[in-house]
Amino acid sequence: MKNFIVKITKILGVYSFLKKINIILQSKFGLGHGHNLFLFLIRKKIKQKNYKNFLEIGSTREKIYGQGSTEIIAKFCEKKKINFISVDADARNTVRLKEELISYKYCKLIHDKGENYLKNIDIKFDCIYLDAFDIEKPIKNKFRDEFYLKEYSSTITNEMSADIHLEITKYLSEKVNKSALIVFDDTFLNNNIFLGKGKKAIPFLINLGFKVTSSNSNSVALER
Repeated sequence: MKNFIVKITKILGVYSFLKKINIILQSKFGLGHGHNLFLFLIRKKIKQKNYKNFLEIGSTREKIYGQGSTEIIAKFCEKKKINFISVDADARNTVRLKEELISYKYCKLIHDKGENYLKNIDIKFDCIYLDAFDIEKPIKNKFRDEFYLKEYSSTITNEMSADIHLEITKYLSEKVNKSALIVFDDTFLNNNIFLGKGKKAIPFLINLGFKVTSSNSNSVALER
């Protein structure tokens, strides 16, 4: 049905227009991609909060319209004068983003695995967006698969993704402020069971006093 609707809108010449409208609406109401939920929740609270440091683990890989979380969050932080650090294990992503965001004063891009980076810093973060090791997807990407084999000695599996995010979260738990917001992308809530990237990390955070405060079709947010 979805493919049929897309085909009809393309034939009618309104596909691009409707896609732009959809992206705007998703951003406004925190729907779709995880960064939309992330910024939606922050905008609701920013007048009452003194945000200083944001963190993203898992920088934007492909430049796809409406999906570039790193640039979208960086723009918000630049406007609000909030320090923003984005960490990615793939040097190609970091290098490309440094070129694209060279004029941003409040954005720092770091090439490292999230778990390694968190081991060696002494910063407290207010808002964290976790979008690191990928989950399994039907569409294969040769370069991405080769990267994971090289860096992690593993193919992309849901289990590995959940394990990596749990490891990241264990280090992160010591580097967040008391009222921190943490959003997991590619994470799904099904009959009170968590699936995807946050499958193991979210129960760990709940045991530390975090509560699930919001979710959409693709992401889950926790606060305490």
